[in-house]
Amino acid sequence: MQMTDTALYDIATYVCELFEQNNQPYLVYHNALHTADVVLHAIEMAAVYKLDEYNRFILLAAAWFHDTGHLFADMAVHEAESITIMRNYFSRHSIPAAVTESIAGCIQATRLPAQPHNLLEEILCDADTYHLGTSEFREVDQRVKEEMELRLQTTLVHWPEKTFTFLKSHRYFTTYAQKYLQPGKINHMQRLRKLQKL
Repeated sequence: MQMTDTALYDIATYVCELFEQNNQPYLVYHNALHTADVVLHAIEMAAVYKLDEYNRFILLAAAWFHDTGHLFADMAVHEAESITIMRNYFSRHSIPAAVTESIAGCIQATRLPAQPHNLLEEILCDADTYHLGTSEFREVDQRVKEEMELRLQTTLVHWPEKTFTFLKSHRYFTTYAQKYLQPGKINHMQRLRKLQKL
């Protein structure tokens, strides 16, 4: 397999079909739409950091696969399942083991609390939580809450406090996200603090 845009298109098609064929009604956030958003943000940051074709392929392949595990596994282990799905896909294609290991590293880095070890992992972590610093945050936060309630089959109380705690513990890793997304995240925290007097 050549690590080209054509190969990435094939991966995108495979992942989108995976979500379509195995749709889970409770995945109102961790779905194909979120995956596509993460890919778009990863593309944005890949351009900022002028990634070469090799590293861009690793990053975008990881972005496509990173949440596929939600289709088949519990939230707590979805990253490991996503890595298994990715490995199964690439086992049918000729690709260096070092590439799949790097993709796996990127996916694993998104496990909370995020612990990236290199630039590619940092970019994927920031792409995955990009919305925390944008105007879309409130809408997305409601979808996260709805999904959690559906999966846990319970009503989550004190959600604003939980959201505030998550925002406080979260960090952006790339200088790009720190410059352009961190200010928005701080604004959301300040709004929540005022609303809840946290």
